Amino acid sequence: MPDSEKSYVDRAQKSRNLHAACAGYNVAYVPAPQGTSLAVFLGKIVECEGLNNSVEGALDMWSEKVDQRVAVSETIKLTSTQLLAYIESSPAWEAKVPRAKKYANAIRGIKHPRKPLPPTPPGGTPAKRRQRGGQSYAELETNWRGLVNLATGLPGFAPTSVKIQAGTLNGLLSTLRGLNETLPADEEAVSEAQKLRQKAFVETKVGLKARFDSVKQNVKGQYGTDSAEWAQVKGMSY
Repeated sequence: MPDSEKSYVDRAQKSRNLHAACAGYNVAYVPAPQGTSLAVFLGKIVECEGLNNSVEGALDMWSEKVDQRVAVSETIKLTSTQLLAYIESSPAWEAKVPRAKKYANAIRGIKHPRKPLPPTPPGGTPAKRRQRGGQSYAELETNWRGLVNLATGLPGFAPTSVKIQAGTLNGLLSTLRGLNETLPADEEAVSEAQKLRQKAFVETKVGLKARFDSVKQNVKGQYGTDSAEWAQVKGMSY
């Protein structure tokens, strides 16, 4: 089962709880040779918490741009209808109407996920779903560019509505193009941050889980299974 964002936060907090328990013993916790000291354990906890923050920041940036792209795509779809009606309203542009309709119909017919799932480490959401969404936005950009170029190239094209004036049309195109170009890199940044976090949390010898297990084992060995210290931590799980 894939790890959730919450599970990583929970593991860091559980490790904090174990560290706090061991740090509060009347007889100081002293690990066996090569066992995990409390200082090393705390350092790994802080590192993992920092990586949680890095993933959260990368996800926030990615999600914000995804929302922006959804919003601009909806605006483009609405605008395409008004723009087509304006083109159709002039007999002088009758010859361009079929091509304008083709672009507008393609734009309004494009389906894409309104909110794609975020990138995940191995075992999470398949990449295919995200790629299909990205392709649909690329198609939207291509068809919108075609419609904008056709409209703004018409002789006498000078709508009074700001929504379909050349500056607005090209502004929407520029915004969509920028989001299409930068979102793959933002997605990759999320994936890389997740990979670094995964390594820090579960790496066999020096990951947080290994440190957690080592501390518990040292408590068991130092204080004994009949001790109050072991009773305090034996039920703590990673």
